[in-house]
Amino acid sequence: MKVELDAFSGRPNPSWTLSPEDAEELTKRLQGLRSVDQAPVEPGLGYRGFVLSSPEREIRVYQGFVTVKEGGITKRYADVNQIERWLTEQAQQRGYGSIVSDGTP
Repeated sequence: MKVELDAFSGRPNPSWTLSPEDAEELTKRLQGLRSVDQAPVEPGLGYRGFVLSSPEREIRVYQGFVTVKEGGITKRYADVNQIERWLTEQAQQRGYGSIVSDGTP
């Protein structure tokens, strides 16, 4: 699964591919999320969370919400398993700390 740090307009966003171990960790973190009806505030310029994509689905993680688009259906969840914080730590390890520092949950 590809992870994109959504932060830039007009130039490519940083991205990386999850290792098999990290993909397994993500699967664990996605389990047991609480469904919510509300949506996060639309992001402006700068840090706009993370977009995880695979051929089957797209997942956006931002401001305490996890939005999953799969098979034409969109579902929203509360990020009770701290996926955004986990992805932020990965971004920092890859040298993108200054990009996420303003939007870290």
